[in-house]
Amino acid sequence: MFHRLTRHHWLPAASVLALTLAAAVIDQANYQQHLMYIAMTVIVALTGLTVALARRPADGRWPLGPAGALFLVLIAWSALSVTWSRVPYLTLVDLAAMGSVAFAYAAWRIMTAPDHAVYRPAMGVGITLVAGGLAAFMIGQFFTGHRPTAFFANPNSAATLMNVLWPAVALAWLAGPGRLLGYARGHRALPGVLFLLIFAVGIDGSRAAFLAALIVLLVILGGAAYALDVSRRQLAAIAVIFVAALTAAWLANALGLGSGRLLGDRIGSLAAPDQAGAVRFLQWGATWELIREAPWLGIGPDVFWLAYAAIRPAGDGSAGLYTHNDYLQFWAERGLPGPILLLAISAVCVYLFLQSMRVSRRGDQPAATTAMVIAAFAAIGGLGVHGLFSYQLQMPSVLIPAFVLIAELERLSPGGTLASLRLPNWRRPLSLVAGVGVFAVIALSVGLTGASQRLMDQGVAAMNRGQFEAAEAAFQTAQRRWGSADTPWLHHAILYQRLLRVVPDDQPDLRAELAGEAMRMLDIAQDRNPLRGRTYGIRAQLRRAYPALTEGSARSAFEQALDRNPRLVSARLNYAALLREEDGDAAARSLLEAGVELKYGHKARPLPLYQATAAARSSAGDSAGVAVMEARIEAIRADLRRLQEDRDA
Repeated sequence: MFHRLTRHHWLPAASVLALTLAAAVIDQANYQQHLMYIAMTVIVALTGLTVALARRPADGRWPLGPAGALFLVLIAWSALSVTWSRVPYLTLVDLAAMGSVAFAYAAWRIMTAPDHAVYRPAMGVGITLVAGGLAAFMIGQFFTGHRPTAFFANPNSAATLMNVLWPAVALAWLAGPGRLLGYARGHRALPGVLFLLIFAVGIDGSRAAFLAALIVLLVILGGAAYALDVSRRQLAAIAVIFVAALTAAWLANALGLGSGRLLGDRIGSLAAPDQAGAVRFLQWGATWELIREAPWLGIGPDVFWLAYAAIRPAGDGSAGLYTHNDYLQFWAERGLPGPILLLAISAVCVYLFLQSMRVSRRGDQPAATTAMVIAAFAAIGGLGVHGLFSYQLQMPSVLIPAFVLIAELERLSPGGTLASLRLPNWRRPLSLVAGVGVFAVIALSVGLTGASQRLMDQGVAAMNRGQFEAAEAAFQTAQRRWGSADTPWLHHAILYQRLLRVVPDDQPDLRAELAGEAMRMLDIAQDRNPLRGRTYGIRAQLRRAYPALTEGSARSAFEQALDRNPRLVSARLNYAALLREEDGDAAARSLLEAGVELKYGHKARPLPLYQATAAARSSAGDSAGVAVMEARIEAIRADLRRLQEDRDA
């Protein structure tokens, strides 16, 4: 069979697919949202597009499908939103991340343009290999006592990606030997591989992943029964494998063999949605308040987590980064056009799927093409359902493979091409120079953002080591590399704050200069990001510690900090100290108690607050309240000890 793959030039297609999926893996590892990883994701995806463009340098075409066109409109709308975004630089970062998805989509459509609607096995082989590797990694993590996150921060994200991948393996088996993968060897092993993939979906007990997997299964069974020449026995086998794999995942957790949660109990909890989704309802209600503030234009892509901090309900103990409903978050950030375009993309995929099923039913479409269409639509349908309860549509690591599958769905379906755009002739010197220039501009632009954050991180590390001159040099260089972000300026202000603590009082001119520069840096940071509460907290600390060197009210700045983020523990503790000095113990304790009522995403973060509150309760003679705080403190310390033991093991 390899002679057929060679004749159709499988290596360039495999290279493009490998590069786009590599970009997704890089983003998958970027759970800290580091700009360097975002830059790498964009550059690798752009390299995949470059390979696709180089495949036919003199006669290249870009078949643009309806879903892809709508996605480009969504990106254009996001780009326009920079003009009204509350934090423009974060919107630019989001635009770069979404650009990597567009590059991946365009790369696959351009690469496969000469094939028209003929299915090639590179897609099926690539997905099967990636799915197998991901499942092996997740299962290995599970049985070694770690949560099955793959490279993600959250196992739910890993399960989401697996739901995107496993339909291709199921359809490869249903379609018959050699049709989807290009070779017949190993076909009998596919049910076993499928079992492991679905097992990986269920081992952490994610309810949203289960619901999405159920939708995937229904699409596979319904599509295959309608359009493929498969027996009821084969369809029943897929259903049995699905149930058996999830049952095995439940049993593994019930026996204590891994680190996941009991899937059966998690599914059972859906019978009481008011309890199972209690936190989600809080998040959605707060998000609706954000939507009401700017229903038409939104607050700006990637700004949600900052704006949400100010209105986050007390009972929300999540990280507070997402609303856990992609459609609501798209609305909050991009205004009403966001979810409309998202739903329009989904509707187009439904239309293309139905068109393909009709053609296949008439016998006018090869079985391999039909199987790939079903696999692609099943993956997209599952992802769309998962988006109702999670945040995976915000992540290029999931969107890149999803839009590569959308590109394949468009390519193989009737009506999947709106226009075939003629590309420049790259053999012409002017076109080549222009193309290289565009590549360089994009790579340099995103590279500078990553370099800026890397330099800032180096500056913070140097500052923490007491190497103040090296820290200042790093911050200044970071600001020159990319000065749009607020963080290099904020940390530069913190550096001057630390220097003020060590410069003696007999150098008043130097101290005044440091205080003035710190305030100037905070002004610049605040101008770039008016939503970050920490900027106001540092300003308040400087005003309180050095009233002769600064202007303004420390109390006002502390209140501004806590208005923007009530969970800023350092600001609350410092403000409580100020209130104790000016208004007495009762006012300070009231502020501390208000902080204790909040749930925090990071267990260790409120530890200093709990300790201060325990001391305040002790001073007030509240022995019962002290006992409650001490129990919380001990629980946090026990968790920290377990985490340290896990790391040591």
